[in-house]
Amino acid sequence: RGAARLRPAGGQRVCRADRPAAAGGRCARRPITLDEALAAACSAFVTPALAVMSHTRQCTVVMARHAYCMLAKRYTGCTVAQIGDLIGRDHSTVVHSIKTSNDLLDVGYQPYAARFAAANEIIKKQKK
Repeated sequence: RGAARLRPAGGQRVCRADRPAAAGGRCARRPITLDEALAAACSAFVTPALAVMSHTRQCTVVMARHAYCMLAKRYTGCTVAQIGDLIGRDHSTVVHSIKTSNDLLDVGYQPYAARFAAANEIIKKQKK
């Protein structure tokens, strides 16, 4: 769909966060790419990226998909439509996935929370 317009010459999808930071001006942190968010989620959940992009409803794949959506929204500055384009999902599905991820973290569902924390650490190391 619209994923091709997000790719610069290098091939990676990049969405810059143009939102002003709390102190005014642009955010000083380096935003990550959607591909980096997907790689972090896949690495932490030990799931191939193609499985996350597929339509399978296998539990580990679904949890990796939720983690990708949450990480992408938190760290890339991309819209939910752009996040969904990479994995072949609609924007409303991404919104639901982010809500489900928040719910899983709020109730402390350990199989998800531990792996999400690992994916979050991978992203934090990449940002440095």
